[in-house]
Amino acid sequence: MKKISWFFWQCFWIIQICISLIIVMFFSKIFFLKKRLKFEKKNNLDLHCQSFNKRGIRADCCFQFSSEGEWEQIRYLVETILKAGKKIELIFTSPSVEHRILALNNKNLRYLRMPLLDYEQALMLEHWITSATILCNRYDLFPGIMKLARKRKIILLNFYLSPSAAFSKKMLFFISLALFSKIYASSENEKKLVQILPFSYLNISIQGLSEFRLLSIMERMNGAHDLLGRKFSGLYYLLNEVKSSFPLIQRIIAGNFYPKEVESVIGQSGLLDLIKNKKIFFVVVPHRPEDLNWDRFVGDQSLFIYQIDASDSMNSWIELCQNWERNPGLIVIKGKGFLLELFSFFDFAIVGGGFFAKSHSVLEPFVSGAITICGRNTNHSTEFEYCKEIDRERLIQLQDLSELSIVVEERLDKQKDRGEFNSLVKLRLENQEDMMSDLLKEI
Repeated sequence: MKKISWFFWQCFWIIQICISLIIVMFFSKIFFLKKRLKFEKKNNLDLHCQSFNKRGIRADCCFQFSSEGEWEQIRYLVETILKAGKKIELIFTSPSVEHRILALNNKNLRYLRMPLLDYEQALMLEHWITSATILCNRYDLFPGIMKLARKRKIILLNFYLSPSAAFSKKMLFFISLALFSKIYASSENEKKLVQILPFSYLNISIQGLSEFRLLSIMERMNGAHDLLGRKFSGLYYLLNEVKSSFPLIQRIIAGNFYPKEVESVIGQSGLLDLIKNKKIFFVVVPHRPEDLNWDRFVGDQSLFIYQIDASDSMNSWIELCQNWERNPGLIVIKGKGFLLELFSFFDFAIVGGGFFAKSHSVLEPFVSGAITICGRNTNHSTEFEYCKEIDRERLIQLQDLSELSIVVEERLDKQKDRGEFNSLVKLRLENQEDMMSDLLKEI
């Protein structure tokens, strides 16, 4: 079975090289192809893209991933390995994650933009990778990587196959399973999928459930008070004022909200009444504050909206608190680098994106203990499935954001003790730590 799988990917790789050659020769002037090729050509100019082979040394491991979301899943793992002084190779596909990788700037790191069109680089990929162990993340498989399974050990991290995935994609995974020495499943569904016949005889080691991002989230949460007090003292002042005035169950935060989502919330009279009558304390952290027309919202609903930057002076925050006490309203906090730390101060967390587009992270607010509310668009979210398996009662999925006021009003007097839930999260955290220790032994 393994020989058949390898032969398939070898043929696939040859086809990819031929297609790349044709594109470069005849179609490279097409805008999006030209843009992609220019992105890949950066590999020739970037010193960190030079293979460890040039120095006659080998990397301890190689990670292959696609975009920013996949990078976040393995970032803690990569940073842990680099801190140990080991050498790492990173191969990424999307330009969206490039700035994250460049920011690492570590002498023990080499990275490469995945050569999809640059056939010269694609031909040299096997030589560029010096590590004997390659870790592929999630569900994007590439011929140039998979064909190396004959000589290298390939491990699949955070394996996820959406139920709505095309039949061809499912078949591609089934053909490829034999090439992995170990698979870390992201949910019970994937774990069971690999364990059923005809794959049980392949002697593949199945581990689960993997969500290495949990480790970095918990690390940040443990340092929340320190970070907020040190970098966002005004915001921290507000949180302490709110703690003395509102019980946890009356505090709501909406994170990474888009304009349409803000518009939907402000259009719900039930929520507005709760805010105006000091029944709830409602904070919005917008995804892109510059896209929001707050003047229009204020004019339509006569609601007080207080906008402030997280890094504003203490005097500005004190003034905001005084104004809010006289005229309760919606507080909009602008800025970055603090949202994750805020979640534990609230009992309801509404995750933006999923009501009209793709949902942002549900794992961050969920493990903080907040009742997490998200939209319907979570089709590719392994985090959503992972959270459901911990405690599905604390994860609420709405088909429409207009249902929010009903959900909030129903639960305002039904605060659940977090003790049992925190124990479940602690158990998962210990499991992830053991899993990461096991994985590090493979490197």
